[in-house]
Amino acid sequence: MAGSNWEQWGVDLATLKPHPWGNVAFTSAASGVTVEIYKNQVSVLHPQGWTPASHWIEPIVAKVQHGDLDYQDVSLIVHELEVPRPARFAFAYCVSRGDARVVSGFAGLGIYGFAENGDWVGVTDHDRARLADWVEQLDRGDLGTDLLTQLDQILRGPLAP
Repeated sequence: MAGSNWEQWGVDLATLKPHPWGNVAFTSAASGVTVEIYKNQVSVLHPQGWTPASHWIEPIVAKVQHGDLDYQDVSLIVHELEVPRPARFAFAYCVSRGDARVVSGFAGLGIYGFAENGDWVGVTDHDRARLADWVEQLDRGDLGTDLLTQLDQILRGPLAP
């Protein structure tokens, strides 16, 4: 689903399934920190970390335009693109520290949905391939080769409705 002129798409790292259209987010079970893509904004939400002195509305504690952020148990990497359409790629995750190693998070994007000619195109296979190329460049050895290989196949695979 489009959020005004924007569309979001992503893959859940725990299930390796696409997120419902327009809803790209995850919450760490351990810390309660949430990372979400809304339009092309990547926000970190944490009710316990928010204060009235914050620049953002509760419970947003940070917005990341481009770069890396580690907050509590969550790692976030964001890449901003301007051409051919404004977009942000995001890779957000946490790895549990218990007996069973559990990875949660997402790889996703928020992108301007209209082409230069004014036609609605939303998230395209080309956009997903660019996301896959970017994720492939990330140094995320702590996630394991199997997970990253499966994620790459999903990002480059057929787009589910």
